[in-house]
Amino acid sequence: MTDLQELDAALGRIDNVWEMSPALVEYAYRHRHLNTYVYAALLVAKTSSWPREGRFRLRRGLYDSRVENIVDQILALLPAIRSGADPRRTRLALTQLLNELYVALPRLSLPEVPSHMSLLAALVFISLAADRADSIPLWFHPPVRVMDRDMLRRFQHTLEPFDFEALSDGPHAEELIKRGVQFDIPESVVTAATILFVQAIIFAVENGKKPETVRRAYQNVEQAMRRFETSHGLHLGPGECLDARRAGLLRYRNTLYLYGGNHLERMGDTSEAKRWYLREIDTPELPEFLRFYLTGLKTTERLLRAHTVAQNPLRPFLRRLIERSLVVCQLRARHYCAEVLETRRSAPGIDWSWPRVQTGSKLLFFGGEATREPLLAALIYCRVVQGVRYANTDYSIFERID
Repeated sequence: MTDLQELDAALGRIDNVWEMSPALVEYAYRHRHLNTYVYAALLVAKTSSWPREGRFRLRRGLYDSRVENIVDQILALLPAIRSGADPRRTRLALTQLLNELYVALPRLSLPEVPSHMSLLAALVFISLAADRADSIPLWFHPPVRVMDRDMLRRFQHTLEPFDFEALSDGPHAEELIKRGVQFDIPESVVTAATILFVQAIIFAVENGKKPETVRRAYQNVEQAMRRFETSHGLHLGPGECLDARRAGLLRYRNTLYLYGGNHLERMGDTSEAKRWYLREIDTPELPEFLRFYLTGLKTTERLLRAHTVAQNPLRPFLRRLIERSLVVCQLRARHYCAEVLETRRSAPGIDWSWPRVQTGSKLLFFGGEATREPLLAALIYCRVVQGVRYANTDYSIFERID
C-alpha cells in the first residue's frame, strides 16, 4: 500500500475532523476536499504555539482602553477553558465578548487592515478551544461522508448537461422542496439548486471520484445556473457589474465558484481556477455590494484564493480589493453584532446556548460560525497576503502576566 493509499484509508476511518493529524489535514486539503476555514483552524490549533498555560493580556498601546479591556476579558477565560470547568457558561461568555469586540473595534482605514487582521488571527485559538470544550462542531461532518443512493443520483445528474427549469418535475424536486424552494420564485430555485448540486459534487470529491469527471460536473452546474439566470433576468451581461438588485447572487455563486475553483486549483489548472474565483467580483465596486458579513467574508475568501494563484501583476489590485472588502465586512459585522447584543439584552428569557437563536420570526446567529469566521478569515488573510504560516501565527501581541 502506498503512502497516499494509507492516508486515504486513515481519512475514511475518521468521524470527527478534530481526530485528523496535521498530515491528514494537509492530505485532505490538497487531494480531496476540506473547507479552507476548517483547514486553517485545524492547523493553527494543532501546530501553532498558542498560549497553552499561564495568564495573558493584550500588549498595551495597540488599541484604545475599551478594546484592551474586552481582549483582556477574553484572555482571562483561558484558565476556565483549559480546566474544562462549566464549558457552556465559559463559551457563552466568550461569545458575548467576541460580539462586543466586533462592535468596539474602530472603523478601519486601509493601512490598519494588516494589524487588525493580526489581532483577530491571534484570537482564533481561544474560540476553537472554547467551542471544542463545549462540543460545538468545527465541521458538522466527517471528512469523508457516505455517498448514499440519493447523493449519488444527484452527482450523476451533473455529469451531462441539464437545466434547472426541469427540476420542479424531476427526481430532485422533493429534496428542493425540503430546502424551502418556491418554484415560482427564480431566486429561490437557482440558490437552492446550485447549492444542492455542488454539495453532491463535494461528496464525490471526498469519495475519490476522478478529477476530470468532477471538473465536468462543475462545468455542467455552472452552465445550468447561467442559463437559468439568463432566462429569468438574473444574469450579469457583458461588462455589467454587481448592483444592489443582484447582490443576492453572491451567496450561491460563492458556493459554486469557490469550491469549483478549489478543485481546479488542486488539478493544477491555476489559470482556470483564478477565473472561477474571480467570476464577476474582480471589480472595484464589489465592497459596496457586500451585505451580510458572513457572505461578504466568503466572497473575500474567493479573492484570497485568487490572490494565491494569480500572477504578480494582478496581486496589488487584488490585495487592495481584499482589504477594502474586509473593511466593509468589519462594518457589517459591527452592525449585526450590535443588533444581536441589543436583542440579547431585551430578551433575557431566550436560550442563547446554541449558535442559531430564533427570536420571534427572526433567526439570529450568536456563536459558532458567526463569531468564529471573522477570526478565521483574518487568519487566512495573514497566510495569503502576509505569508504567515498557520504554524507561525503571531501571538506576540499578548503579554504574559504571571
